[in-house]
Amino acid sequence: MNIYIFMAFIATLLIEAVHKQQTGRAILWLAILLPIKPQWAFALGIPIMLGQWRFFLKVVGGALLAYFAILAVIVLVTGQYALQQYREYFQFLQSFPYTFVWNTMNKDGHIGYNNSIMQLIIFFSNRAPYSVLLTTVIKILLSLPLIGIYWRYRRDSPREANPDFTLEWTFALYLLAFLWRDVVTELTFGIVVFTYLLGTLPEPGFSILAKLVFLPYALTHLWITVTGIASFIVPLPNLIIDPSLFIPFILIAMLGLYGLVLWQLSDKLRKPVYFEIRESKAS
Repeated sequence: MNIYIFMAFIATLLIEAVHKQQTGRAILWLAILLPIKPQWAFALGIPIMLGQWRFFLKVVGGALLAYFAILAVIVLVTGQYALQQYREYFQFLQSFPYTFVWNTMNKDGHIGYNNSIMQLIIFFSNRAPYSVLLTTVIKILLSLPLIGIYWRYRRDSPREANPDFTLEWTFALYLLAFLWRDVVTELTFGIVVFTYLLGTLPEPGFSILAKLVFLPYALTHLWITVTGIASFIVPLPNLIIDPSLFIPFILIAMLGLYGLVLWQLSDKLRKPVYFEIRESKAS
């Protein structure tokens, strides 16, 4: 289901509902996301960061009730077929280390565009037995900076965060959620993160870095189209026609944007910027 734009749209509505603490709307958007692509529910990390546990539990509880209600209707209509689909889905999840690999050149029937950390490690380690364990260690290490930011923020509570801080926290959750995934073939919502960073990064050097990590991914399909047409006239090697089979542009974009967002968050914690709202209210 290549419905990435639709998922980004619903995820945006969920972010808005969570920011405004609109319980009904948050449950509605989450109930749509969970049965399709649950990784897009990253906005649930916003109330966790803000300590809004009551709101968080109400939204999650309502969404789970909606999810199981949908499942019950499907089971009533299709019978054992729906349960069989779930069993096969969980079996499919266990096969990720061996399917949807990176840089296969279509030799095994799968398109080799999976830029997940796991598949890059499996590829460069030549399917070593430690590859899955190493993948988990790297994912945990990538999560530690955001956990540290969360701890520092909660340590300074009940001070009120600048809205920019909360939004950047949301972007970091999105990028980390996709870094944890074992099948990564797109970064649709990354255009939002990229655009935001271009407008908020304080130094030109960081803006240039954001462009260097994201634009190659953003222009990949355009490049493939142009060079693909040109190859009918002049034979071109695969490296020229589709460099994404040899260079993990999506993973580079994820890591680069994630690092820049973490820097933004850390910078706000180092400075009194994210306390300005509280001070202005007091004045």
